[in-house]
Amino acid sequence: VNFLIFFGMFFIYGRMGRNYVDPGEANYDVKIEDVRGQSSAVNEMRRILTLMEQGRNYIKAGGKRERGVLMVGPPGTGKTMLAKGIASSMHVPIIITSGASFQGMFLGMDALNVFMTMRAAKKRAKRWSGCIVFIDEFDALGSRRSGMGGGGGMGGFGGMFGGGQLGLNTLLVMMDGVDNPGYFKQMARRFVNISLDGLFIPRKIGVNGSSIKLRVPVLRAPRYNILFVGAT
Repeated sequence: VNFLIFFGMFFIYGRMGRNYVDPGEANYDVKIEDVRGQSSAVNEMRRILTLMEQGRNYIKAGGKRERGVLMVGPPGTGKTMLAKGIASSMHVPIIITSGASFQGMFLGMDALNVFMTMRAAKKRAKRWSGCIVFIDEFDALGSRRSGMGGGGGMGGFGGMFGGGQLGLNTLLVMMDGVDNPGYFKQMARRFVNISLDGLFIPRKIGVNGSSIKLRVPVLRAPRYNILFVGAT
């Protein structure tokens, strides 16, 4: 009860400002062909979608998987519609949020919102093998990166109030390591392997010309894709 009293509102705030659209819903069926007058942007997004769909072969060839796309244009030019078309073409859920929703009164609330958004994206990506995170008004989040000193004009309270300056850095870190295995899975694997090494148990044994490994194999990165789309 005490935990909910003191921290419940922060977790509620971390879930505000996000709209979840899963395949099969009414406003989900938007095709890329429905976006008119943006042929260059549509062709570029089709190229990125091809790289994502053939991501394994692309990585084996020495390429690097796309992490995110930044759309720049005035309001009403089809940025949100194109993002929905991307999700519809890949048949994956889309999480729609805004840069302003990451801003909070207290320092660290924007980072908490990023973690909650990534948690929801990973949960849906495991089910649908992919997820799109669309951040509208991305400049509201990106413009804060240069000012890491807290709110101006508030004296010693600048570090606690007027926060909202850690969200972009946290988002960039999460984008770079989104394909890494889970932390607890890595720690459990290390604990098992180190314990077996401490007991001087051989790493492998041979039986009838074949070998059996006595260690937990190296964890592989998840196979699902998470694409970040920012609009400004």
